Amino acid sequence: SGILLAGVPKPAKDAAVAPVPAAAPTEEDLREARRQRDLGVALRRVPRSAVLDYAFHVYNAALDPATKQPQLTSFVELYKDGKRAYQGPERPVNLTNDVTPQRVACYGQLSFDNLAVGDYTMRVVVMDKAANRKYAQVEQWIDFTVN
Repeated sequence: SGILLAGVPKPAKDAAVAPVPAAAPTEEDLREARRQRDLGVALRRVPRSAVLDYAFHVYNAALDPATKQPQLTSFVELYKDGKRAYQGPERPVNLTNDVTPQRVACYGQLSFDNLAVGDYTMRVVVMDKAANRKYAQVEQWIDFTVN
């Protein structure tokens, strides 16, 4: 599993999008494209004025014996240059009616109003309050750039 990030503003519904002819790639462009392909790097760039939407799934959540529902909480941290730049509050994961413990969809948003431009690493931590202690916490990391 992983984290999905999206932070590009959507164009207006009525905005006409005309195709722009691409310039022929240079040899340097081709080398860079091959390097990126070989590294498997996805460039995640988010404008500072955008709101970052993120989503992830929690698999095989334990069920609370009393409610027969998963008891999940999560929080987000952002790191810049190895130092924590933001820590969000721990919040319960909102469950929908179609939740199954095999796969719980989770969503969130972050605004970058107070963040400096640069490279960040996002850490998403999920705690399963109904799980055995050994499996009670999981985390995922993803990097992105605020520009």
